[in-house]
Amino acid sequence: MRLIFHKIADIKWLERRKNSKSVAPLINDQHKAEIEFNRINLSKIIKIIIFLAKQGIPFRGHSESLESANRGNLKELEDLLATNYSIDLKKFLKKNLNGNYLSLDIQNEILAISASNIRNKIKDEVRESKFFSIFFDGTSDISHKEQISFCILFCTVGLEIKEKFIGFFEAASTTGENMYNIVKKVLSECCLEMTVPQI
Repeated sequence: MRLIFHKIADIKWLERRKNSKSVAPLINDQHKAEIEFNRINLSKIIKIIIFLAKQGIPFRGHSESLESANRGNLKELEDLLATNYSIDLKKFLKKNLNGNYLSLDIQNEILAISASNIRNKIKDEVRESKFFSIFFDGTSDISHKEQISFCILFCTVGLEIKEKFIGFFEAASTTGENMYNIVKKVLSECCLEMTVPQI
């Protein structure tokens, strides 16, 4: 009799083993869902950062602590969208209170990557045009360091004139030689050659 019960138990165990799923795929699926959730919500924050940068709006306030009445434009805009328009973003922000996705370093990195992408697009546009000119101007900042603003003016293949800001560059001095070196460096970074037209 025991032998029969044992065989029945073996058969049931084998059937159950055949039909049961491993826990590993379930954990893997949950991990993938969490990655996708983070990716979607981080992209919302990146869009907010790019929006603020594009509009020239400052990001940070004097105090970004939870008790502060005005935590800066980035935090306030995140809170506005999370509270009124996106439950997922609200969950994401709450989950990441320690700031690992929202730290100042990450914000700066996102801005640097965005700036690099914009500069690359400008480089491509300028390289497609046959002619370009540069102009730059210097001014002292609050710490009395000379800042050079650098722009490129070019004509597209469709004969549209475009003017693009390349960036600010610190100048050790405003001598002709130093200005030449700055121009040469910026053009080199843009993969452009400096040529003087023959008259």
